[in-house]
Amino acid sequence: MQNNGSLQRRVKAACLLIIAYSAGIGVIRLVGSEGEPGSLRISVSLVAPFVAAAVVALLAQRAGRGHFILAAGAGIIPVAAISIVSMPLWIPAVYLAVAGWKQLDRSETGQLAEMASSVLVTVGIYAAMIALLFRRDPLEWRDGTTEQYSDNTITASESLWSATILGLVIIVALLAVRTRMVEDPSFGGPSG
Repeated sequence: MQNNGSLQRRVKAACLLIIAYSAGIGVIRLVGSEGEPGSLRISVSLVAPFVAAAVVALLAQRAGRGHFILAAGAGIIPVAAISIVSMPLWIPAVYLAVAGWKQLDRSETGQLAEMASSVLVTVGIYAAMIALLFRRDPLEWRDGTTEQYSDNTITASESLWSATILGLVIIVALLAVRTRMVEDPSFGGPSG
């Protein structure tokens, strides 16, 4: 099972890379916001779908749920198209999708329910980003003596919708992990 342990370590590394790169995007966006109101919330909201997908993949990897690893990678791929800055996330996202595909247990019963749940995860990750970008309200503010304008802001309600969707995605993943642990009480996760 050395090959399986190696695959699991690489899945974990891909997830950590996604989290670290996303945090970097968020920090750079925050620093470059030039005093835009709500810039911390906006920066966190923009990278939250990537981080949530990585968390789902980590949970799924721990529970041996290949469908959810595949779903997390598949969710990141369209979301990373939002900007050229986020496109490098396609590399670990494609790796997660392939690794999830390799880990699918095609002999397990209940495949349809798990497949449907994993599709919800993929759609949820994508929907969380769409919720942020669907409506672009103009924003004006004064910074000292200059007046600034942005039509590219994310409102608090859009952030709340996105966070709610991502919360539901993580709950679905947690339920999948819990289901695996109930099905197999000796389950302790991968060794190594």
